[in-house]
Amino acid sequence: ASRIVLIGHSAGGYLALKHAHEDAGLIGVVALAPITDLVAISDSGPGDDPTSSAIGATRDENAGRWSDAMLTGSPLSTVHSIHGTDDSNVPPAQSTSYGATHSDVVVEHQLPGVNHMSLIDPHDESFSTLLGTLEDLRER
Repeated sequence: ASRIVLIGHSAGGYLALKHAHEDAGLIGVVALAPITDLVAISDSGPGDDPTSSAIGATRDENAGRWSDAMLTGSPLSTVHSIHGTDDSNVPPAQSTSYGATHSDVVVEHQLPGVNHMSLIDPHDESFSTLLGTLEDLRER
């Protein structure tokens, strides 16, 4: 049996989730402040659109590429979504909406007062949520 857990932060959280939607062989995914709705993220930022840059085209230029990049269906493994309520980079609604849509396989961890970068700072107390989640997944 597979012992693979994917972890990703922000856009890396999206990539881990994308894999979870396509591969049933994972123990789980830990998505830290993940981007879950590419269209909403693309529309929310002023000026530069990093989502279109990452995809290589705007929605108008290549709707098919955007369609391929979307998170469709349900994750095929357990997902732990960890998001700070004070995240100004990726709105916490990205996680709560995703969690509500996939409540059968998503465990949400909303951390009050935590910002975007604190989740990956081993000196921040919020980092203990990540460590505890990994410990839980290890025991599976």
